[in-house]
Amino acid sequence: MRYISIYFKQDKIDNKQNQSINDFLKNCKICSFVNSNRVNIFYYLIQLVKPDDINQTNISCINTSLIILIIEYDKGKLAEFLEVFIYNYLEYKEDSD
Repeated sequence: MRYISIYFKQDKIDNKQNQSINDFLKNCKICSFVNSNRVNIFYYLIQLVKPDDINQTNISCINTSLIILIIEYDKGKLAEFLEVFIYNYLEYKEDSD
């Protein structure tokens, strides 16, 4: 979880003052995986929890998906993120019905 939180904060890190953290992020395989699969991770997180099944254990899936949206918003890429999400998951689901 620490690696994921570092990844989520990487856009806030000052490159000059935190060179060791930047070096870590460049070589971090889990950070790279999360970065390249954000839309997939978001989709799977929101699919895990059904409205009737929300409880103290699975609420972290909802919280993490909200954090992903907040980070995309902070980066100014929320619209692009949601377009990719809709194209990859919602349009596909409508076509298969």
